Amino acid sequence: MFSHLACSMNRNNYDAINIFPLEGETWLLSKDWDMNWCPHLENNKNFNYKFIEVLSNYVDSIGVHVAYLVKAKGFTCLFHRARDPFLVSAMDMFRFSHRIPSMKMTGMERDNVPEGSFELNPSSLPTYQVDISASSIDQREPSNFMDSVNSAENLIGSVPNKVPEPEFYKFSAERSLKKFKFGECWVIYSKKMPCPVTMGK
Repeated sequence: MFSHLACSMNRNNYDAINIFPLEGETWLLSKDWDMNWCPHLENNKNFNYKFIEVLSNYVDSIGVHVAYLVKAKGFTCLFHRARDPFLVSAMDMFRFSHRIPSMKMTGMERDNVPEGSFELNPSSLPTYQVDISASSIDQREPSNFMDSVNSAENLIGSVPNKVPEPEFYKFSAERSLKKFKFGECWVIYSKKMPCPVTMGK
């Protein structure tokens, strides 16, 4: 099953495709990413993540500016920015897990919807632990990447047994047949993975 279209870049003459976070997207950021996680998928459940909003495009040797997202009270999949932005350095780019498709809210959709918040696609949320609580975010300005993520506490499972329907945006419309074009790169769901990270072109 297809999840969402990926914006890919071929930065060399080889077949490798590069996927970088883009400004305006929402992603999962690993707290304790391990180089050995791919060969040992059963250990993936032990890794902790946070939702983030990407505030700038990737720049070589610099990285990406991001901000934490926390769950809006009274909503299932609505998240808003929690604190000031910080930098994920180019050396830490592998801590980006995968993109979570989302729709940015205007605040006019319904009462109590925060302006600038994001509705995340419920079917793309991971089954492992994600920190969604505002209380776990350190209020001081992070001096570096590790300072900003080591404060995460109160981790909970992000998805109930039954995947809820989105409240505001019909994400399935983005996967209609008319949306597919030759040469595109799509993210695909896989039974072997707890989240949509498998790629297909």
